Amino acid sequence: CGETLLYSPLFDNVFTLDPCTIAAHRIARGNIGEHVFYLPAAANTEHFTQQPYEGRQIPAFFLGNAELPPRPAWLDLVEREVPGADIRYRSEIRAGHRVPVAKGAERWIPYADHPKWYGNCVVGLNVHRSPWITEQCFIQRVQQRNPSRPVPNGASLCKTATEFGTGFWNDLNLPAGHVNPRFFEMAACGTLVVSDDARFEMARMFPMAPRAATPERFLELVRYYLEHQDEAEMIGAACSMVVSKRHSFRHRAAEVLVRTGLVDASEVGQSSYLGAPGEWLTTQHFDWLSSASPSDLTG
Repeated sequence: CGETLLYSPLFDNVFTLDPCTIAAHRIARGNIGEHVFYLPAAANTEHFTQQPYEGRQIPAFFLGNAELPPRPAWLDLVEREVPGADIRYRSEIRAGHRVPVAKGAERWIPYADHPKWYGNCVVGLNVHRSPWITEQCFIQRVQQRNPSRPVPNGASLCKTATEFGTGFWNDLNLPAGHVNPRFFEMAACGTLVVSDDARFEMARMFPMAPRAATPERFLELVRYYLEHQDEAEMIGAACSMVVSKRHSFRHRAAEVLVRTGLVDASEVGQSSYLGAPGEWLTTQHFDWLSSASPSDLTG
């Protein structure tokens, strides 16, 4: 947001991944709110398709940078306590330093193979990154900010940072509420996904999906669904159906075309792949944000 808020006023319409940045974009654009829209992540449902549960071989699976905060505390527990749990990726030790697994490395799983892995695990693991500003960003872009670097219009830089996260260039230290792409893609494969409870949009979009407020509860849920795979399959199928009806790339493309006035909503609604008219559109009023707690780490 430290950069995108500077670019935002240059465009007629702005679509942002996270609802917690809506107000900042509106202020940066001179409080012109009608052209700022929320566009959540989604899944390529032609690539990620529902897979049967019978014969799945991996008990619990995570695909991503497992070292980013707060993931180690959550994933270490599962890796230690659940036999066969597969955590991708653990960083490599090089010259005494931890280095993330680079794209193209021997252990790297190419994007084309992600559905095969997501569709071969009983429980998918999903821990969102901490959105708070990184220590390096806080020092360089806030405390030692170059006077020539502008501050976005109407924005206030982070005053103090009591906790550091993964928010590069999150100069305002804004919270996050969006669901990450990992969940959408795993869910599209019909996989039961156990997530943390750090993003309030998870409960709104997928109320049937299990969420944990602590690493201990996270492990408890993983164990439960490993022992009750019939329930895991049922919830996974329900989440897959929701993704296919509301959260595909086609739905997001339709959202952009309709919101910018390039396509009439009634015309888009008649297209069979979009499901029932109106289901592809996200709710663009934000009354529900007032009852959420975006500044609270557990939603």
